[in-house]
Amino acid sequence: MKYNPTSLKEPVNIELVNVVGNGSLGQEMDLEALREDILQHISIKKAKPIRPGLSIKFSEISGTMIVYRSGKYNLMGFNSVEDLLKADDQIRDILDDIGDTRPKNDETVSISNYVYTADLNQQIDLFSLKSYIGDHAVYEPEQNPFVIYQPEAVDGTITISNSGKSVINTATGEQSVNKIVDHIL
Repeated sequence: MKYNPTSLKEPVNIELVNVVGNGSLGQEMDLEALREDILQHISIKKAKPIRPGLSIKFSEISGTMIVYRSGKYNLMGFNSVEDLLKADDQIRDILDDIGDTRPKNDETVSISNYVYTADLNQQIDLFSLKSYIGDHAVYEPEQNPFVIYQPEAVDGTITISNSGKSVINTATGEQSVNKIVDHIL
């Protein structure tokens, strides 16, 4: 079936599936000591050394925190911004509880990426879709079975399969996701 944006059977289903952030604890960390100390807290499910940092899983929140010796960290795999911020607060509270003497800073975690899934609810002829959305789309079926589209005026990229299932990556969140979907409809 040729791609026809007016033939959508249902509204597009968009769901946030991953929020990624990063921040700094303000000083270098002894990762083995940190591991031993944080494992005593009920809010931590698991902490294991990985190269080059410490991977921390939370008990009641999906997602993982990777802390590096420099004190910088990444948060990934969270289902919502609220969960990511809650994890950031929990690790800072734990550090306060264990008497960490790092300099207090006002730095908070910053959100660096959002990942959404979208379902266009129809089979799509990817050649037709590529023609419809134009020059900012890439479709090379010999290398990749998806159309990859990065609209010029929107911060984000959508990867679209012939089933209509899509993944959208953006640094700016839901507003960009809606604009990207509007470009292909």
